[in-house]
Amino acid sequence: MGAAAAAALTPTVMELGGNDAAVLLDDAPLDDSAMDRLVLASMATAGQVCMAVKRIYVPRARHDRFVDAFTAAAARVVRLGDPLVPGVSVGPVISAESAARLRALTDDSLRRGGRAVPLGTVCPSADTSAGHFVRPVALLGLDDRAPVVREEQFGPLVPVLAYDGEDEVIARAGAGELGLGASVWSADEERAFAVARRLDAGFCFVNTHNRTGMSLRAPFGGVKRSGHGREYGAEGLMEYVQPCVTHAPAAFRGGGAGMAPGAYPVPTGPPGPPPRE
Repeated sequence: MGAAAAAALTPTVMELGGNDAAVLLDDAPLDDSAMDRLVLASMATAGQVCMAVKRIYVPRARHDRFVDAFTAAAARVVRLGDPLVPGVSVGPVISAESAARLRALTDDSLRRGGRAVPLGTVCPSADTSAGHFVRPVALLGLDDRAPVVREEQFGPLVPVLAYDGEDEVIARAGAGELGLGASVWSADEERAFAVARRLDAGFCFVNTHNRTGMSLRAPFGGVKRSGHGREYGAEGLMEYVQPCVTHAPAAFRGGGAGMAPGAYPVPTGPPGPPPRE
């Protein structure tokens, strides 16, 4: 698309996906409200949202407690099945190829020594064999070399990764070619904003993520290979505008500087370097 637009000198705004990291600091709230938001940020539309949470980084000392809270929240808000059935919050993925890729990522994670924790419940009336359904899972015990961590999985799989220090997690969250979104979770909003400013992402949420944190007043877009240009906000409107200028220099306007029309202004600054021979 970019090549076709360039051939016609057509400006573009491109949002090209993301591998968004959610960074929980050591004081991040693990209450029901926060955990419900984080689960939905990972699993809404079966994880098929470019700005969805794709990786969760948790302080090592809080890892097990976080997994318990996240799993409990998923039991409240994740129900797999036909999205037209009331109460269902996670439907199928877009295609058989996508479902196969997601299952392959899960299998690869297990071969690497990871563990898959099922999330939520399956609607009793759902025939998951009749569509491209993928059971939502949290993947534990992986490192950043695993494909499900390095790549945008675009589905209801979310790796939970332990870290030991703030500088470490900032570097890990910003690694890779994509930089669409990220989020920082902390009881101290000022601290969260300070960490967010250090993340290599075009849009950073604080104590929320994905569509629960979007604002039409805030320009949205990525850095690195996540694209260029912005949507929403004043910056998004300006993507559709080309400034055209009408300018009459004061020195050439009749009576503007006491000069006759057509005269050239006399330089008043310091002389330039002598001409070269």
